[in-house]
Amino acid sequence: MQANSRTHELLTSRVNSLLLQVERKGFAFEDEVRQEFAELGAVVKRIKYHNGEGNFDCDGAVLWGKELFLIECKAYTLPQPSGADLFFFRAKQEEAAEQIRRINRHFGEDPSILEKAFGHKLDVSRTTLCVVNLAPFWTATSKSVRSYDRRALSKFSAGTITAMVRSLDEPSAERTIVRLWAGERPTPEDLIRQMDEPFQHVTEMQMWGIRQIIVPVSNDLVMISPALERRPDPTPGEPRQ
Repeated sequence: MQANSRTHELLTSRVNSLLLQVERKGFAFEDEVRQEFAELGAVVKRIKYHNGEGNFDCDGAVLWGKELFLIECKAYTLPQPSGADLFFFRAKQEEAAEQIRRINRHFGEDPSILEKAFGHKLDVSRTTLCVVNLAPFWTATSKSVRSYDRRALSKFSAGTITAMVRSLDEPSAERTIVRLWAGERPTPEDLIRQMDEPFQHVTEMQMWGIRQIIVPVSNDLVMISPALERRPDPTPGEPRQ
């Protein structure tokens, strides 16, 4: 082992390369996600079933009015900033997405699985598939499976995001900076909107920009290298560009 190696990074990298979840935390995490949906007013079931393809476990079948959310929970750690770790993490995300697609196909082929779990025939207008991560990770919708994370779901359940606002003229105070529900109560449409474009991600993206670094190579040739850089913070009351 090199003298300057960081033990926690080595362990995280090894866990990621083995495609492992933290199982003990994983079970508690699944319970937390189901509880969050229940507090939103949905009926939530964990469904274990068997068919000709084997044994399967749907971490969360969420019936919210006529909307059905099928949830796959993953308690993976965030990858280290290396090509290998990023590859393994992306592979795990796609594996989770494929798993919830498979479960959705099973439910479509045999509706009695859901009917037995909920105790009645379901009247569903739309089914939304989603991978919910323990790590603070989101990615754009891909192949009909949405991505979300535990912290964002918790913020959505609260209905608002607050922050300490400081200015020269007024004392510091905690203020609401965004409301995540369109009305008094949360709706499935509100949640799907946040899954597609989380406020946290949209806000963070506005803080960064691409700057082009021009490197002269000869009198008639230059090399342009893009660089990611953080934009300066706006003055109080001034919106970001």
